[in-house]
Amino acid sequence: MTTSPFCRHCGSPVTSSTCVVCGTSSAPLAPSVTLAGPARRAAATLLDYLVVAFGLSIVTASLALSNNVFQVTSSIVMVAYITVMTTWGSGTLGNRAAKTSFTTLSGEKPSFARAAARALLCRVSDIALIWCALTNQIPSVQDVLNHPQSLHLPVLVYLAAIAQLTDYAAVLVTAKRQTLHDMVCGTLLRRTDV
Repeated sequence: MTTSPFCRHCGSPVTSSTCVVCGTSSAPLAPSVTLAGPARRAAATLLDYLVVAFGLSIVTASLALSNNVFQVTSSIVMVAYITVMTTWGSGTLGNRAAKTSFTTLSGEKPSFARAAARALLCRVSDIALIWCALTNQIPSVQDVLNHPQSLHLPVLVYLAAIAQLTDYAAVLVTAKRQTLHDMVCGTLLRRTDV
């Protein structure tokens, strides 16, 4: 539970009327913001994955989709789900259950473009796996997920996995509890229950 005001220009935490990072003299971004921690973020993400996976399994049960087509479809649906629910709804179902919401640094609802960019950036490892499957560098995404030790994986898969882990690990060390994709997109995960 971190509460601290942020500079309205650069988003850095401020303790006085002048930001020590960018030097601007202005009021803080918000009087007090309660940021969500890693546990709430993980719970919301897990619930969103389950919702999308369950919905897709029902819709595609009668279709004979290959593993790769299913993975591409699920990634597109997940990006669309996060983008639409973040910009037009009051958050994804996972966010609602975890009592969190994504906002810009100034506390506003993110624009459609910002939400879409954020949703794409948090799927880096999925996009790399799909790319490798579609270019026949791996048999299928499902084979990699089920038996990673028995396959010779391309370097791209390892780099994407490291990037994804680094992205989410940033939550543990950043002042505003942001992932790298949150920093790039200028978003915060705030608690809504305080």
